[in-house]
Amino acid sequence: HNNGHAQAPRLRKLTAFTVSKPATCCQLRLKPLASIMAPMTWIGIVGTNGAGKSSVCDLLRPMGYAVLSLSDEVRAEASRRGRPWDRDSLTQTGSELKAEKGHAVLAIMAVEKARQMGSDNVVFDSIRHPDELAHLKKNGVYLIGVTASPEVRYARIQSRGKETDRVDFPTFVSQDAREFEGTSTGQHIAACLAACDIVLDNSGSPEDLKRALENVLQRRPA
Repeated sequence: HNNGHAQAPRLRKLTAFTVSKPATCCQLRLKPLASIMAPMTWIGIVGTNGAGKSSVCDLLRPMGYAVLSLSDEVRAEASRRGRPWDRDSLTQTGSELKAEKGHAVLAIMAVEKARQMGSDNVVFDSIRHPDELAHLKKNGVYLIGVTASPEVRYARIQSRGKETDRVDFPTFVSQDAREFEGTSTGQHIAACLAACDIVLDNSGSPEDLKRALENVLQRRPA
């Protein structure tokens, strides 16, 4: 929506993030909200494991946002197939589901659920494939990316201790690379981050993230 104007000013308090893949290094810039925001406010969250997607959702909930995670359907499908909820199992299940029904299937389900809820303010979490992102954008969703260094993210997942987090650092790095670069067929987080309207570097404190998110929300049209 920039109409070729690539030099949009960056928000002062938002740290510009550079994708750490040397061959395709690109800087992610803020895109204008006005051309995307509908009368309702639907926001999508993209991010690497441990980057702070849930933290963004937790900040938005008290503001009246309903949170829909695309991963919920994957977990439900894994249970139907008699599988555990560890990360490799969920990744496999999600990839199979997308192979069977198309890469946008989770986003299609989530948008339908949001419409049934009738909520004007919705956050879509756990967006992992460009087709999911494209479907959400088509439905007026504003995309926010969240990232941080692997070391920071690994420390976070160790402290939260979910079932999917019980891995050593080399396993974490391996899983991360597979999801980030699209080696896992149902996921390509790097491409999703590159297509986000803004990316927040969440390497700092929770207060830093809150201020950065408030900066984004304050720039919404009335």
